[in-house]
Amino acid sequence: KDPYAESYSHWKMDLFAQICKRSKKGIGVPYAGYDNILKMCAGNPRNIMSFFKEVYSHTRQLRLQAHERA
Repeated sequence: KDPYAESYSHWKMDLFAQICKRSKKGIGVPYAGYDNILKMCAGNPRNIMSFFKEVYSHTRQLRLQAHERA
């Protein structure tokens, strides 16, 4: 089995849950699917990893800000 397909099948619900958690209420879920992320990244593993690195960094920053406000 393709390692990327295996990773996707393992993490897809976690990715979706994180995106849903961070979406603004009333706007809906701003998530177009993993297939669109692959298209945006041109299927290049380096681009995909960079994309998720930025998502992780942004999420971490939001958590730190929330922690500081608490």
